[in-house]
Amino acid sequence: MLPSTQWSLSSFFLKTDYTKGGLPLSSMDKMWLSFYAMGFMVISMGLIYASRNKLQNKVLKFIFAIVAYSLLIFSFLAMIYLVFNGPTGGA
Repeated sequence: MLPSTQWSLSSFFLKTDYTKGGLPLSSMDKMWLSFYAMGFMVISMGLIYASRNKLQNKVLKFIFAIVAYSLLIFSFLAMIYLVFNGPTGGA
């Protein structure tokens, strides 16, 4: 067995309590995930605008649109997770 000061993936999954459901994220991790999701939404908005109005090359338009919609779908799923997962408890 590894010492308690050394991190390992197996010890992480053995110590994690999945009975409450959801991913084992702390409140700070949820905050950062929400910031990333909001940033990805802003980036996808700019990429969609560029692909529809500024670019003439069809290949670049397609690549920009695929990246933009992928970021938008990830942001949507992250926000759904954050809203329905609720608070982590605490005081």
